[in-house]
Amino acid sequence: MSLDVRRDYVPQSPPFEHQWEALEQSISKKAFAFLMDPGLGKTKTTYDTGAILFERGHIRAIFILAPNDVHSQWIDEQLPLHLPHRIRARTLVWRSSNARVLRESKELLKPLPDRLVVVAMNSDAIATKRGKAFAKKLLTTYPTLFVLDESHEFKNPNASRTRAVLHLSHDSFARRILTGTFTDGNPFDIYAQFNFLNPRILDCDSFLAFKRRYAVMEQEFTRIIDKRTGKQRLVQYESVQEYRRLEELNARLAPFVYRRRKEDCADLPPKTYVRVPTHLSEKQKIVYHELLETGLVLLKQSEEGKRGIQVQKLEELTDEDLADRIQSAKDRVSFQIKLTLFLKLQQCVAGYLKTDEGKEIWIDGEDYTKCPRIATTVEYVRSMLASTRGKIIVWCNFRRPLRALSDVLHEQDVGHVMIDGTVTGAVRTEAIRVFKDSSSDIRVMLAHPKTMGTGQNLAVAQTVIYYTRSLSFIQRRQSEDRVHRIGQTGSVIIADMMATDAPSDCIELALLKEKEAMADRLQTFNSERLAEMLTL
Repeated sequence: MSLDVRRDYVPQSPPFEHQWEALEQSISKKAFAFLMDPGLGKTKTTYDTGAILFERGHIRAIFILAPNDVHSQWIDEQLPLHLPHRIRARTLVWRSSNARVLRESKELLKPLPDRLVVVAMNSDAIATKRGKAFAKKLLTTYPTLFVLDESHEFKNPNASRTRAVLHLSHDSFARRILTGTFTDGNPFDIYAQFNFLNPRILDCDSFLAFKRRYAVMEQEFTRIIDKRTGKQRLVQYESVQEYRRLEELNARLAPFVYRRRKEDCADLPPKTYVRVPTHLSEKQKIVYHELLETGLVLLKQSEEGKRGIQVQKLEELTDEDLADRIQSAKDRVSFQIKLTLFLKLQQCVAGYLKTDEGKEIWIDGEDYTKCPRIATTVEYVRSMLASTRGKIIVWCNFRRPLRALSDVLHEQDVGHVMIDGTVTGAVRTEAIRVFKDSSSDIRVMLAHPKTMGTGQNLAVAQTVIYYTRSLSFIQRRQSEDRVHRIGQTGSVIIADMMATDAPSDCIELALLKEKEAMADRLQTFNSERLAEMLTL
């Protein structure tokens, strides 16, 4: 299709130069990836793409899969801003449990020739029976632009939602993937995302064939302890020795990718990073060193292959993607110990501890202000509220400290909202609305990065505080860029709470600043090296 987008297309609002470039490079291709840093306007570029294709008669619908809550923003907030008003749209935010939505979805499948259908669905819903059935009907009723927002969430080829989109992709007219955090340093992450676009791009029949082409894999054996019987058994596995042919891989991807980083865009305000010093209480110090000593002993035992390791008693990790990086069954044991050790140390520094039985204990008692990190964070929040006009986001990876912070801010009459995984539906929607309302008295949001750290536009804030940090570089970058994005008019302060007497705090931040995945680096640290790094 021949088209001069700058001459022939009239957008609702003027694109930035990099958005024009993305449209020019992508509009003639059915498969394309917008790999722009978070906040650089991938949503607008996608709506402009859909508008051009609709007005040229190539599509009749746009189908968007996006993280929970973000999917509704595509319709409620972004569409009125970016889809040209001359295009009449029929829209739907998919909710499989809502009877009204189900009725509307049936009406939506009755074609009207002068309407563009726009449907946004929660990424997880595509793995449900109802979600897949509706998507299939939509894609086979209309020529459709199929969009994966935050496509890095579909990087696992074995995940049910990834299998669903790969199965459905061939029914669409055109496809786009959108992400600012394409990979966490592992070339294997790209396989499913580009197979969704078009399997011919990678030209590999299977994930196994892809891995063997772009990595040197070696068959190895190891003895591990059976969790049920306590006996050793022999396990075969493939381990990655090194990646290879990466120049060839990049050459395959290049025609289908538009990449833009924030440092290339002069019209965004700067970020300022600060460290806010705090310390451990005396009780926290005791718990911290007990955890450290126990973890290092377990790790040393695992490295020596001793039978006494009770791996099954280690706390289950919530971020399975981190553990999935480990190919070796033997290494997976020691890696899980290292991750669990850092998780426990993070909890301790945050002020509490979760026991093996699941009980949460606040180390310094229920007077939360006795926890130095709580007291320092609240003091810093109050000082920033007094000195800046923008709003504040406090990120924390644990629900217990989030609630403690909320209780203290409530007692001190600081207007705030708190959003974690337990805050859902209309309550979450209202909390987001009042925080984003620049005229409201709610100036602070306490949030879990897994709940609010992806896809949201929170440029109303100018200060981001990390009470604790994720071990994932992708999650860190995504959460920072909820604030640092197009639409931000002031400089952004990124503040990390830093316990000067907890070395694990320093290690986490150092690795994130080096833009490295914690999982990748932890593989290289043995018990002796960790002991050296984590001991004052």
